[in-house]
Amino acid sequence: MSTWVSEDYRSKRSYDVTTNNVTISTIHSVKGFDYACVFLIGLDLLEPGEHWSEEQLKSLAYVAITRARYQLYVPYIEESWLVKRLLSAAKQP
Repeated sequence: MSTWVSEDYRSKRSYDVTTNNVTISTIHSVKGFDYACVFLIGLDLLEPGEHWSEEQLKSLAYVAITRARYQLYVPYIEESWLVKRLLSAAKQP
């Protein structure tokens, strides 16, 4: 069963993260929640430019990454600048 968490305050307030559900959502919609396991899909597709600055993308990635309580998976096809930064940070002690 999957659930869409909207940006609507009422929906967020009544959403129970302790159930065994799969949540498919945008990064913006999950602010304020945390999950045991997070799959961050499409990080390699985000590039700074016309729509997003580097700072905005770093902030967005931070929000997404910090939603994971125990496990974070970031599948990627290409090592974009953001994926490279994440891999570099993961290697640091």
